[in-house]
Amino acid sequence: MNDALIIAKQKDYDVYNALDVMEKESFLKELKFGKGDGQLFYYLYNYRLQQAIKPAELGLTRSKKYMLDMELEFSFKASE
Repeated sequence: MNDALIIAKQKDYDVYNALDVMEKESFLKELKFGKGDGQLFYYLYNYRLQQAIKPAELGLTRSKKYMLDMELEFSFKASE
């Protein structure tokens, strides 16, 4: 799991969503994952903006990858 988080950081991903399967709850809590409501929505994190951005100025990237038995969702990377 630590390797997966390091890779996500290196690839400059902003959102990391993990499924709580196969008794992973113990280390997900330790790694400060917040428990969701079971529905996937898009969130925008880790941005320091000097001014608000308009929807037309925001790009959306969505991809799925499977590492071990965890589903990783990475989304929202602002257009540069």
